[in-house]
Amino acid sequence: MLYHTFSVLALAGLALASVVETSSLSNYAVRQFSEVETFMTSVQRVMAYTSLDPEPGYKIKALPPINWPHNGHVSFRNVVMRYYPGGPQVLKNLCFEISGKTRVGIVGRTGDGKSSLVAAILRMPESEGNIIIDDVPIKDIQLQETRSASLFSLNHLCSSVALFERTLILWIITVTSSYGRFFKK
Repeated sequence: MLYHTFSVLALAGLALASVVETSSLSNYAVRQFSEVETFMTSVQRVMAYTSLDPEPGYKIKALPPINWPHNGHVSFRNVVMRYYPGGPQVLKNLCFEISGKTRVGIVGRTGDGKSSLVAAILRMPESEGNIIIDDVPIKDIQLQETRSASLFSLNHLCSSVALFERTLILWIITVTSSYGRFFKK
């Protein structure tokens, strides 16, 4: 009888150890299946990207003049931009000129098109109308050349914007501090 009790207890211990081991193995299996699914999703995305049409600007072989842009004169003429075909116009018949070697600040509320202006200059996506930099329509030259020249110019612009942002924040703090003095109780 004592031997029978020990064997039942031993079998119960063995069953309990097997349940714990099975639980950890099933947890490992679920993690592995999840990881395989993640990898397959990545492969699916890569396959989808390979079937995308190339941007239209890559077919253009014309190069800009040497040392372009040299003055920095920018002209937007009836520029209309949409982020996808049939989508809403984010820039609507935009017309303006910026003289060369001029500093310009672009301000506005959320959704006013500040980032869309930069996207239009970088031709991401292509816009309707003409953007002319130093007498060269950017649609007529190779996309890589447009972006490298634009990024070089925008790099200097971003340094100025960061400085402007710090100045703006200090200015707001100063105005708020001064404003508060008049309304103290």
